[in-house]
Parts: sequence; C-alpha cells; structure tokens
Amino acid sequence: MLKKEKLVSVWTEVGHFPAIRGRSYIDDCSYSFDVGVTHEFVVRGEVWLKDGPQDEKCMYEFKFHGTKGVLFLDWEDYSRPDLVGFGEFRNSKWLAYVSALCQGEHKLPPHRHFILSGYDEILEILCDSFTLSYEFKQK
Repeated sequence: MLKKEKLVSVWTEVGHFPAIRGRSYIDDCSYSFDVGVTHEFVVRGEVWLKDGPQDEKCMYEFKFHGTKGVLFLDWEDYSRPDLVGFGEFRNSKWLAYVSALCQGEHKLPPHRHFILSGYDEILEILCDSFTLSYEFKQK
C-alpha cells in the first residue's frame, strides 16, 4: 500500500519561495531544456523573497538535473490546498508510476518530484537533483 502523497516546502539558501493566496511571488519565468547528454531543465526568473537573508527581489536560475519529465499546468486546472512556491512531493504518485514502468535494465535511479509555482503556471518536475543560483537585485 502506498503512503499518502505529501507536499513539503523546500528550504533553499535564499529562503522559501513563497506562494500567497493561490499565486506565487515567482514571476517572469523562462524555460530551456537540454535533451542531449545532461537532460537539464532550466527555469529562470525573479522572485520576491519574504523570509530569506534579504527581503527583496531576487533573480534565480533552477537547474533540474537528469530530468525525466516536466508537467506544465494552468492554475485553473490545479486544486491542491497545500501549494507552495517551491516544494517536493513525498511518496509521489507520479514517481511511483514512472518507476513501475522502468524495470530491469531500464530501472529508474533515485529521482525526486518537485513543484515550482509561478504567477502564471505551475511546473512539476521529475529529476535526479537540482541546483539553484541567484543574485539579488540592486535597490
């Protein structure tokens, strides 16, 4: 029996990426995907951080390494009450489904299921790991 899927907020070195009143402070997102050797999915944009080392706008770049899948979802189609700006699903149903499909020599190495909620859309990413780089905007 599968454990219940749970969404938890991920703490980064710049704090939590907040989601307030159903929308996020994450804005101006752009995406790129390297389907070659690295399978990196990159998301760039800016976020207004409220609980990090500085209370200001931050330019960010997430690199999701070893990406196996990305879902682009509209806010109108998403109804999770526990939404966070950047989070990780524990006991992910999607990860369990993909892992069940990949058996034998195609067995899936350990992966994680993340969510990044922007102002206009929600991304769910299945990948090995991620790195975050950032730069605070000058006031």
